[in-house]
Order: sequence, then C-alpha cells, then structure tokens
Amino acid sequence: MSKQKIFVLVPKGSSGGHESLHQMVAILNDNGQNAYVYYPEQKDSPVVPEKFRKYHVKIAREIEDTSENILVVSELCTNYLYLYKKVGKVIWWLSWNFYAENEKWMNRGVFDRILHGELKSAAHYMKKCMTGMGRVFSFQEDTNDIFHFYNCEYIRKNLEERGVKNENMTYLCGPISEHYFVHKFNREKEDILVYNPAKGLEYTQKILELVKEKRPELEIVAIKNMIPEEIVTLLGRAKVYIDFGYFPGPERIPREAVIMKCNILTSMEGSAANDEDVKIPRTHKFDIHVTKKEVIVEAIFELMDHYEKYVSDYDAYREKVVQQRNLLSETILKHFAG
Repeated sequence: MSKQKIFVLVPKGSSGGHESLHQMVAILNDNGQNAYVYYPEQKDSPVVPEKFRKYHVKIAREIEDTSENILVVSELCTNYLYLYKKVGKVIWWLSWNFYAENEKWMNRGVFDRILHGELKSAAHYMKKCMTGMGRVFSFQEDTNDIFHFYNCEYIRKNLEERGVKNENMTYLCGPISEHYFVHKFNREKEDILVYNPAKGLEYTQKILELVKEKRPELEIVAIKNMIPEEIVTLLGRAKVYIDFGYFPGPERIPREAVIMKCNILTSMEGSAANDEDVKIPRTHKFDIHVTKKEVIVEAIFELMDHYEKYVSDYDAYREKVVQQRNLLSETILKHFAG
C-alpha cells in the first residue's frame, strides 16, 4: 500500500459527477493506492450515499495536509484548495458552467464581497458553497500550480485559452454506468421518442407539441422519476432520443442513449458544438436559435421511420463512450501511481 494518501473531496449530491469521484477512489484502492472520499459537509458523521456504496470507498474525516498527499476537487469546490498549504492539488473539471458563472462574478470584483456577506442577493448556490471558505481558483494566479483533469474537448479548450499548459492537464472522463455495457437491450426497437425534461425543457416542449400535432399516436416518454434499470430498459426499446439543452460537459444520458443504440438529435450548445465531444454527424445537430422547429420535427420522423438506415451514423460516438470506460483506470493510475 502506498504511503501517499489521496483525498477526493465530494460535495453533497448524487449526480454523475459525484459518482465519477467515488469511482476514482475505488479504482485507486483496488490498485494498491491509499485513497479516501472526504465529505466536507458531513465531516463529523460521514455516510456514503446509498447509490455509491457499491464502490466500497474509505472515508476520511479530515485532510492530512502533508507534501506527500494529494487533494482532488471538482470545479464546484476549488475554494477548498486554499485551506491546505502542503498537499498536491488537482482539479477534475466535470462541468464548465458553474465555474464560468463564478468567473464572471470574480472578474467584476464581486466575489469577495459575496464571501464577506456584502451582497445578500447573490446566487444562493454560490453563497452556500463558498461562504466563509476563502477564495476560489484563479486562472490569473494559479493556472499551472495545480494539475487539471478535463472530461471533454470543450473544457480543454477553455483551460487552454486561460493559460493551462498541455503538460499540466490530461483527459479523464467518468464513464456511464456499467448497466449499459451488460444489459441485453431489446433489438426489436419500438416507435418511442425519449427526452430529458431536466434540460432545455421550454424549447423541447415546443418541439414535442409539433410532434404530437402531426403524429398523435407516437409514444413520447420523459426520463423522469426512474431508477437506473428503468432508464436502461426504456432506452433499449426507444428508437430516438432528443436533447436540445446545454451541454456543460460530456453529459451522461446522450451517452447512455447511444450505447443503447438510439438515434440521437442534439442542440449545438456547449460541448455539443464541436465534433469531438458529441461525435455524431452535423446533420443530427441543430442550432436551436435559427433552425425552424418544423425542420427538427421532420428530422425526428426521419430517424424514427428509417431507424436502421441511420443507426450506424452513431458508431463513432458509441466507440468513444466505450473508450471512456476503458481509459478511466489507465489514466487515473498513470497519474497517481506513476
């Protein structure tokens, strides 16, 4: 067992990003490293969320601030980096939007005033996460003093534009759940259209209204209040998945949908704008600000009616999702275990 201790700070929550952080700890421990999850919001009585107990992680009640140890945080909690002086420091950028919004505040000289309680009307989520915890990561000051993991090309470009050198960052993307690689999906696909109501709902509802108007018999299902097994089964049955929301990172549900061999239509927002992160043909992506809704509706029907014709268009994206699964352990161990 390595003498070095790796502390992975996990804020409260159970999203895909939180799962990736638990996965990191499990991989390290399974390969002879000494890694711990640290829950800053429940230091005195930490409990692993039920969803992540399958990883059998060890829990730390404090960060041991020594030069041989390492602290890993996500972009949500870069403020914690400055509570410790000696540990090696890593940011795993699981999304970009949260930090980008904070960056706007910082560039306007507002952030310090929020921390000191001078601006009572500041965004609640930011105040809750940061109040009393000191400053957050600054590209102007700390760009290459901290190592960076990025999980998509969209974030890599943002880091590069802010001065992070190639040798101080590397690609690391948390894979989708193992359910999707072992599930035997229904190869007899059905005329089902699936969407995620948590993203881009206002625009998506307008699209769905037109779909219902033209084809009232078409089954439309929202991914809502479902356990993972139900989502796997649904995507296995469905022919088409649509996502017209913003892509702050790789986004899990589109990756889950493509593994389950759904045909997919997306926006061109965030990471979906480039050809590397959402690796599907441009003909299946739409600029929702200029494209007529009728054009998108016809594209849905085309993918639905001629499913077999288009399903191979997504092979490159499927391969990318499989590679993310295979590269996770390799990249983590290469960085931390040498």
